[in-house]
Amino acid sequence: MSSRRHSRLERTAYHEAGHAVAAYVMRRRIRSVTVIPEGDTLGRATLTKWPSDLHPDRDRGRRTRAWIEREIITLLGGTAAVERLVGRFPKRGTETDWRVAFNLITHLAGSEEETDAYMEWLWVRTKDLVDLYWFAVEALAAELLARRRVGERRAREVIAKERCQS
Repeated sequence: MSSRRHSRLERTAYHEAGHAVAAYVMRRRIRSVTVIPEGDTLGRATLTKWPSDLHPDRDRGRRTRAWIEREIITLLGGTAAVERLVGRFPKRGTETDWRVAFNLITHLAGSEEETDAYMEWLWVRTKDLVDLYWFAVEALAAELLARRRVGERRAREVIAKERCQS
């Protein structure tokens, strides 16, 4: 964490790198990561789709729970990376990730109290993951700032290289 101001592009690079590193650690396949604005986003980490036989609205078994937890940690990885970068919870740019995460958790939690506790636990797990793999987040963010778009193979190379050094 530093006290200097970070540009929007730099915060976006860390946000998308946070998603990608969390996805990598959660064993989600990364297709590409960009800091190229498109539509209403400033960047995007594109991952493979969920398995077609996964139906969280009907099945709440162990496999479904694991997929939803992995997806939520991946969604929150961007926020955790920006929070670590700037030293405070980001006020903008994370609303969609949190909304999707809360929608997903409703498939697993019953009451509002359980939902809040579950989300808090997943948020703590996500922040710990980002802290543990911070060197990989920094390296991928630097790659994004230099190239604007990183494909699957290069993203995996950067993360794997830095993961070994942390």
